[in-house]
Amino acid sequence: MSDHKPTVLVIDDNPALVYLLHAFLNGSGYHVVNALARDAVPTARELQPAVILLDIAMPELDGVQVCELLRADTDTASIPVIALSAQLNLHIHAAAMQADAYLSKPFELSTLLETVETWATRRSDASHRDQPAVLPTAAPAYGALRARIAAAEQTHDLAHP
Repeated sequence: MSDHKPTVLVIDDNPALVYLLHAFLNGSGYHVVNALARDAVPTARELQPAVILLDIAMPELDGVQVCELLRADTDTASIPVIALSAQLNLHIHAAAMQADAYLSKPFELSTLLETVETWATRRSDASHRDQPAVLPTAAPAYGALRARIAAAEQTHDLAHP
């Protein structure tokens, strides 16, 4: 059995969440490294992690900007990015920034682990970008969220009060 642990790069400005992710994923068999947003590309280039967990709302560079930089770099463009955010419209940001998947905060640790495992195994598959960004386990929540947004848009139509 190999002692090689897949690496997960965490880019988040919340120290408590970084600590939790590090402890949980390390205990689940992953090597976890955290980086500041400004160091994301060089760190990802050097480590070539199996997965990047990327917060959307951060000072300096936000997650959308970081993901654009990662996707523009040939050495990091194929690394799966899982967007993390408490924003209700996270799926819109995740799609716009070309994230592979997204998790809304707060999330269940079991869902996080399943998502990381799914994308870590796809890391070696160069065609993973052509597959849906919404994981099967997230599909019901995604559908429910879309329904809530549609209902809110109908209820709060600011263009036609």
